[in-house]
Amino acid sequence: MLKKIVYAGSNNPAFKRGSQDLLVLAEVTVPAKQVERLTERIGKERQDERDAAVAAYLARPLTQREDLPPDKTPPQLAVVEMDGGRLQIRTAKDKPDEAAAKTAVPPEGQTAPAAPAVVPQWSALPACQPQQHPSQRARPTGPPSPSTGVKTRSAVCSK
Repeated sequence: MLKKIVYAGSNNPAFKRGSQDLLVLAEVTVPAKQVERLTERIGKERQDERDAAVAAYLARPLTQREDLPPDKTPPQLAVVEMDGGRLQIRTAKDKPDEAAAKTAVPPEGQTAPAAPAVVPQWSALPACQPQQHPSQRARPTGPPSPSTGVKTRSAVCSK
């Protein structure tokens, strides 16, 4: 009966409604206050069990927190990969002299193309500037770009 009382108390918007449901469905008269007390007591016990399980899990060493299935063996090697967003890689069809030409320093008197003034990617912000979600960033305030007509925003780094 305790299980039914707790179920009615926890699955209704009010304990009085749980009491009414018990009267109709289980044909048992249980005051709303009794439904409230029992539901809260059992809920507190379940919270304490959960907190104890979390504490026991966090107390385990990191390597033992997730048990492998019995038929699997742990790998001997772990791989950590990076984004590589600005990484330049020579493709297989490029010849060595073409790849060198792509990364070569411009001749004297010429300048390398300037970096764009707008940083459109969230992860490409300078490391010294706190990164924010795009919806929280300030709107671009600079003058419209002559080529695109879109307002620009430059990133300033004090380091």
